[in-house]
Amino acid sequence: MNKKKIFLIIVSIAIIAFAFSLLNKEEKPVESPINIEVGQEFEGIKYSESKYVLNYKISDLNGDSVNDVIIFVGTKEAAEAMNIKEADVVLYNGAKQEYINANLKKFDGKSPRIEIVELTGDNVNDIVVALNNENGEKTLRIITLENEKLKEIFKAKDNKYITFTGKCIDGFKVEINNRKLNINKTLDLKENSEKLIENGVFDKSGKYLESNQSKIQTTDFIDFEFVQLSGYMGIKTKQRIITADGKNIIDEISIIWKWEEGKWQIKEATGLKLGNLLY
Repeated sequence: MNKKKIFLIIVSIAIIAFAFSLLNKEEKPVESPINIEVGQEFEGIKYSESKYVLNYKISDLNGDSVNDVIIFVGTKEAAEAMNIKEADVVLYNGAKQEYINANLKKFDGKSPRIEIVELTGDNVNDIVVALNNENGEKTLRIITLENEKLKEIFKAKDNKYITFTGKCIDGFKVEINNRKLNINKTLDLKENSEKLIENGVFDKSGKYLESNQSKIQTTDFIDFEFVQLSGYMGIKTKQRIITADGKNIIDEISIIWKWEEGKWQIKEATGLKLGNLLY
């Protein structure tokens, strides 16, 4: 065996050994400055009703190089209960060893989710929390740290910012309106005519039936994700236009939000059928 082959074998063995060392290397978990577990009763701040830890994240939220704990808390009948009432966000400042809360109002649901992401362009991480309603739709709240206080910047009303009204009309069609975006459009629903007839929205001739099903409404967010925009991250939400009984999906709307000049700006709004909603 010549020297070149021996060298290649040695190099190959070294590479394989290095790869295995990476696979077997255990990442050290981020240490929490406080003892905390999901499901335990939260005692850091006194509330009028007892709250449980729903979820939490460990992150240096204020940039002082000391780990903080961002805690999602809520009132439940018991630790294992699914339904959550009066949810709130609490920050444990690792350097100061003190708690502050956002004091959120009327935030109820289930399936708690918490994310830490920079959304406001100030190089300070922000807090995104979400709860699901009975239909699996999500309500979002976004909280930022400002002057050592938690400030809610995406509120309950922002979840209802884009809503559509309208009704089905003869010919398997639907009229859709939105005052804020100055939208008045008519969509053809013939491709879903069988289901619409079955669900009592139209008769077989295409005549709409005077009922609640003939009216339309907008769901809360069915999903959200973070997207890279110019400079920093934004948030993309999805919601649906449906008939009032919830059985028929008319369209799915995607909205991209960006925090600019102290408020949320809608950068994109599109429907699978309605198309571009801004221009």
